Amino acid sequence: MARNNARKPSLIDAATHHLNGEVQVRMVFNTLQELTGRALEIKASSQKKDFDWQKFKAAFERQYGNLSLDELMAEAEKFGFATVEAVRAERQKQLANFYKRQKAYKAAVAQNQRQADDDYDFEAA
Repeated sequence: MARNNARKPSLIDAATHHLNGEVQVRMVFNTLQELTGRALEIKASSQKKDFDWQKFKAAFERQYGNLSLDELMAEAEKFGFATVEAVRAERQKQLANFYKRQKAYKAAVAQNQRQADDDYDFEAA
């Protein structure tokens, strides 16, 4: 008699699946928030208006924070994303750009600090 060696899903499997689902929901949510916010920021800038990221994030959270992955993906389709993998690729680009900007900012701050230190060189006086 053939033996069924298929493993039954465990509670850990179920929890992992749920966690992976939650991670995907937040990833899609954050990607959509970033894309929407950047578009609105550009629009506000072109109209010579200020854009408040904190207010935007709070409003975005209220409107989209409780959506399921399927509902968020329906919104993502408006941006041309057909799959979670496509959204993940966009999120990776967003994060890479963020880290690049952060590194440039830190380098500029360090350069300014070195310049300030040079401006106050007391040994030369």
